[in-house]
Parts: sequence; structure tokens; C-alpha cells
Amino acid sequence: MRKIGILLCLALASAGSAFAAGFDTQKRIPAGAVAAVTVGSIQGDAGLSWMLGAWGKSKRQSPLRDFLKSVSPQELSIAFLPETKDKPMYALAVIAFAKGASPDKALLAKVIAGSKDAKIETVGYKGSNIVYGSGKADPADFGAYAFVQDLLVLGTDADAVKKAIDGPSIDGSANYAKAIGQAPKGMDGILFAENAQSQFSDFIVPREKKWNMDLLLSADALSYLGASFDIASPSKLVGTIVFQASKPDRLADVKDDAGFIGEAFKRKFLADKIQYSGTVDVKDNTVTLSFQIEGLEPLWTKLFDGGVLNLFSPAS
Repeated sequence: MRKIGILLCLALASAGSAFAAGFDTQKRIPAGAVAAVTVGSIQGDAGLSWMLGAWGKSKRQSPLRDFLKSVSPQELSIAFLPETKDKPMYALAVIAFAKGASPDKALLAKVIAGSKDAKIETVGYKGSNIVYGSGKADPADFGAYAFVQDLLVLGTDADAVKKAIDGPSIDGSANYAKAIGQAPKGMDGILFAENAQSQFSDFIVPREKKWNMDLLLSADALSYLGASFDIASPSKLVGTIVFQASKPDRLADVKDDAGFIGEAFKRKFLADKIQYSGTVDVKDNTVTLSFQIEGLEPLWTKLFDGGVLNLFSPAS
């Protein structure tokens, strides 16, 4: 029996108020990214504020967490870039702060130095200074950063930061615009996975082989995947996942995958005494999974205490 795609689930769990965003952090996410999540209005959304606080109180020790606790992030975009031979998890984050905020560069240095206390070096690039840790193979969270037009860009390494500076941005993607347009009104967040050049399917397939599990069998039949949702409270999440098929003859496979994901959610949450309800609808080449989950607060706390965010670490 197939299992739910862990990367998809975790990315959905981390996302938030993209449509209320106003700092344009997504404009520093490269167009070639595999997937991107934007979280906005972090301080003003009750559900997101609770999640940030719960993560801050969790057991995992992290220089990144210490840094974020020292400031008030207003908006955050996270992206996974196409993997390389030596970087199977290649990540980028863009953070906007309140006007007048002064991020602590000493704490940032600890973030990129990692547990091996790498040497901190700086290189100029297109008007920005990229600060990076050298002499270590794997950063704990991120290995480089730069301030670009009042935004903090964090990357697995200096090259990832350069990609954010170079552009073009995912914000100019036609598929990205379509995904936002398909989101129901009143929803808070957006997750977008691009597959125009097979980025998403190329990311998924190797992990299916490595983990010996089927994540999304119809990935190669999608032009993109989009998700929108509202973290209404610590316990309630409402959302939709849109699977946009690029191959009409595979529409049945896409619908089957959407249905399976819904059933996998239902079985998993039932085991944790969490209420899940969902429906799958098909219109033209679009398959939409709509869902509502209630009773999540104990699970969020359990996941944060268990170090679930380690799965987003480039070194994991």
C-alpha cells in the first residue's frame, strides 16, 4: 500500500499567510525552485503566532531558532532548489522584518558557523555582501546569508544566495500566478511546486527509490501543484491542494493520487484522535482536494518537540 509523501505533508504543515503578505519575499525565490512556501502576517495571525511560539519552546537546540526569537519576522519564504550530487537537500529562505529592525549579526554568524564552528568569510556580489561559513561539509540549518534590499536571504551555501540575487523570480512564473488565482478567497497561505521542466517529479522520484515508498505516482503528469490553507487556530487547519494535470490521459492517475492523499491523512489523523474531512473534485484538467482538520494542537507540540524541522535541514 502506498504511503503519503512526507515532504509534501511537512511543507504544508509549515506554511501560512501568503495572501496577506506585503514584503514580497517570494520575489527572491528563483524561478527554477522545486517548491516554495510563503508565510506572511506572522505576528498578526493567531494560529501562526502560536506555532512560532511552540517552536520557540520546543526541545531542539538551534542557532536559527535563537536568531528568530531575537527579532520579529513579518514574512518568510522557504524554497527547495534542484538537488546537486553533494547537496541532496538544497534550501533557501527569505525573511522580512519589521521596519527599523536590526537583526543581530552575531547570532547570524552562529547560524552559518554550525556545530563545527566554521570560519566566517565575506564576498561581494552584485551590490550585496554574502557572508558564509567555510571549511565544513554540512551546515546545521543554513551556511550563508546576505541582506538584499532589506530582506535577509539565507542559503545552504553562498551559491544558493547568489541564485536569489540573480533571479528571475518564481513570482514571474505563469504557473505560480495560476496557482494563486485558483486559491479560494479568504485562505491564508500558498505552497507552490513547479513542474514545467520536471523539477518536482525529478525531486520526488529519487526519494521514492531511496525510501522505498511511493510519494506521488502521477508527479510526472503534473504541470504544477498548489496548496492554499488557513491555520485558523492551533487546532484547526482548512485548505485545498490543487493538482494541475499537464497530461489529460493521466487525469485518472492524478485523481487517484489526490484521493489516496486524502485517505492517508484521514487514517493518520484518526490514529492520533484528530478529526479529518475532505473531498476530491475534478474540473477540466484540475483535481482539487479540499480538507478540514481539527484537534491538531497536541500533534503540533509533539512534532516540534521531536525535532520534525530537522527534516528541512540541508544536512538531514
